[in-house]
Amino acid sequence: MSVKEGRRKGSYLEVRHDLEGLLEISNQYLTAFTDQGFHTIVVCLKSDRDPRIIERIPADRVIVLEQPRWDPFNLSAVVAIGRLCRRCRVTHIVTHRYRPAFIVGLATLFYRPSLVLAVIHGQRQFARVGRRVAARILFRKPWFKLIGVSESARQDILDSLPEKDRRDVIAVPNCIDVDKTESQLLSVEAARARLGIGSEPFVFGNIGRLAAAKDQLTLIRAFHAAQEQMDNAILVIIGWGGLEPVLKAEIERLGLGDKIILTGRIDQAWCLMRAFDCFVATSVSEGFGLVLIEAMVARRPIIATRIGSFSEILGNRARLFECGDYEAIGRAMASCYRLSDQQRMELASKGYERVQQRFSTTAFRVRIVSLIDAR
Repeated sequence: MSVKEGRRKGSYLEVRHDLEGLLEISNQYLTAFTDQGFHTIVVCLKSDRDPRIIERIPADRVIVLEQPRWDPFNLSAVVAIGRLCRRCRVTHIVTHRYRPAFIVGLATLFYRPSLVLAVIHGQRQFARVGRRVAARILFRKPWFKLIGVSESARQDILDSLPEKDRRDVIAVPNCIDVDKTESQLLSVEAARARLGIGSEPFVFGNIGRLAAAKDQLTLIRAFHAAQEQMDNAILVIIGWGGLEPVLKAEIERLGLGDKIILTGRIDQAWCLMRAFDCFVATSVSEGFGLVLIEAMVARRPIIATRIGSFSEILGNRARLFECGDYEAIGRAMASCYRLSDQQRMELASKGYERVQQRFSTTAFRVRIVSLIDAR
């Protein structure tokens, strides 16, 4: 990518685990620094060098490191990033996920930037003893800030690293470009056509990895508990993962093969959000929950579990239930099914307003600029 012209405020380095993971969220950090006049460099620790994805990263330069297999301790990456920092006189660094933060922590033992923001996207990222020990050594400097993507994620970091100054652990909720997201959402008809669904059924939807943390098993049982009250309803679960055989077995056991669709992996699945009449999230753990914001932008009513990050996102704009309580979730699904289209739209409009107020790119960039200016 070509270097943008103009006066530079400093050099910004962003270290990502791979090219595609967390792409849109990572790009929001990148754009915030670009708008502040930084020369921007993105380093990906691993990935295929896919030019289509690289084109979607709005940086002056994108580097994909090809780490050798004999390097389990990431020493080659530490050396490469340290050299890059010196050569480009990097002043500000952002990392996403633990491994990039660990590598940058090692590199900055020998190089002093103005600010490091290590963005922690999940819960219990410091549950392992080795990670806690490494964090106490590498993340102890006051210019090394830890970012939780929700207040509950921030508290989880503080619980794991009580010696870290509370002022250096900051909650910065993820954001969404509302206008861009809306413009890319498929219409109801187009989204359902892509999923092979007609216009007749009432569709409950879920998007996420098929994993224990997402607990789609509870969602399937909730749908089963309510199905006698919802003769025209189906459930669509978009995603893939290790829990797939378990989910398929439960669907077969409950005799729901004609009512529940497991689509497998669909890239940019959020574009299909309008195919759903109601979005249901039954996760037991989430660092943030961007998919809820995407459902809110699509103006879909939401039923979700009462976990910290979901409560922060939804406030009183959705019905929340205890994790694993499939009977209560099923009753909520049946209740949503009975609402009129107008009643569902009124509920969903309140969620849309909340996104505009709390999770827009404007609100996000104000938070990031305040961190830059504080240094």
